[in-house]
Amino acid sequence: MEVRGEIVIRERRSKVFWFAADGLNAPYWNPLVKHARRLSEHLGPYSKMVYKLRFPRLLVRTEAVYFKPERRYVDRVKIGPLQFYHEGIFLSLKDDSTKVIHVYRFDGRPKSSILRELIRRIVLRYIKRSLANLKRVIEKKAS
Repeated sequence: MEVRGEIVIRERRSKVFWFAADGLNAPYWNPLVKHARRLSEHLGPYSKMVYKLRFPRLLVRTEAVYFKPERRYVDRVKIGPLQFYHEGIFLSLKDDSTKVIHVYRFDGRPKSSILRELIRRIVLRYIKRSLANLKRVIEKKAS
């Protein structure tokens, strides 16, 4: 199952990418993240993070399984036995703005179409809220 959302941010791709890709910034724009800590010494391929969520109060571990600076990253996300993938795609637009696309991929599919639609709507609402926050924080920093 895949859920995606996108937004345009009025700022250069390099600035948007490095801010969003650095998990230490997540508490500023991700509504679920209360605290972030890098487990590896670097930001890039195979870098690892742990996040403490606001609600539900869980620890989330991530590992960058793909990292192409200023273009795209893919994190494997683990919450207990649950595993899924989060992808950030960053596209330059002609007016020096950046289109940001976030994609969440879940292994398997709930058998119930009602449950599948409920999960899709919850994740989509979360993506839209996160991206709106990201836009607000980055554009506020730029002004």
